[in-house]
Amino acid sequence: MKKFFYLLAIWNLNIEILSSQDLFSAIYPIGDLPNIGYKTTMVPEYEQIIFEANPILRMPLYNKIQRRLQNGKKHASAAYLSFKPQLRMFADNSKPVKTPSCRISVLGFQHLIILPQLNISQSLRYQSLAFSLESGHYSNGQFGCTFHKNHPDGSQECNNEYTLINDHSNLTELLNRETGNFSTNYTEFISSYRLYLKTDDNIKPTSQLVLNVGLQVNHDNLLFLFDVGGYSDQDLQIMGRSKVLGELEFINSIPFWKKRFDRYSLKYNTEYITKIHPWIKPFRFEFTGTIFLKNNLGFFISLIKGHDNYNFRLVDSGTQFFTGIKFDIFPPIEITN
Repeated sequence: MKKFFYLLAIWNLNIEILSSQDLFSAIYPIGDLPNIGYKTTMVPEYEQIIFEANPILRMPLYNKIQRRLQNGKKHASAAYLSFKPQLRMFADNSKPVKTPSCRISVLGFQHLIILPQLNISQSLRYQSLAFSLESGHYSNGQFGCTFHKNHPDGSQECNNEYTLINDHSNLTELLNRETGNFSTNYTEFISSYRLYLKTDDNIKPTSQLVLNVGLQVNHDNLLFLFDVGGYSDQDLQIMGRSKVLGELEFINSIPFWKKRFDRYSLKYNTEYITKIHPWIKPFRFEFTGTIFLKNNLGFFISLIKGHDNYNFRLVDSGTQFFTGIKFDIFPPIEITN
């Protein structure tokens, strides 16, 4: 019964965030989509996941993207703050609480440019280019030593545990999954190119191809300025300093079931972590298929292979299955010619 009410609470949180018309109706061309669903575990011998929720919250300071595009403008921007909790419920006792995972972007900015039309097979095709820059803090708020559950983080005993780690250490086995600390500051830059393969009579995209490439860098000082909440040198040697991101997505309207469904998406994304501990798999691959209703609610199914992306559980690797619902933050909109 407790599991049911916890799941219901997370569901309501997603619905409230997406249904508010004052702060949360703004659209963003780049960004992960809020989702919730059932997820399998990469390392079932250590823990069992019941479900995962990503109720992403973006609080716009300025966002005129939709209005400017529909008014025929070629440039549009958004500035915002974001809170990206990644929540998992495990098949385990709730005391102590398993380590959560939260990204807090102190600053976020996106800019969208409508590029000149392309002439493909004697037909004009719209295209756009967008940039995203986010910088903030990523941690789990825990106090324990990452690789020993009986020592506090930062203590001499904890530092001694790091000296015992070598290139052949099994980090999955050593990881403190209950109270282990994870903390870093980060900056992420992503560029996104969209080619609108087809549009309807109102110049609303019905088929599009999206290519995203990016880089995420871990650094010690918040916003490169403030000595707050950074990583330890020992952690950096394990988790790496930077991550290369790539994503390819095909979105197309659905010619059947039009009364119920609007479009489907096929997405492939990958990430590669540089200069990490030999135990960690540097690559992560994810294949996702989604079918969206007209209200931008989608039902998805994903196959994941490589390292985990849940705080220091990146030391885990394997195959995961993820299925549930998500909400689109950049649905197809009319572009004034």
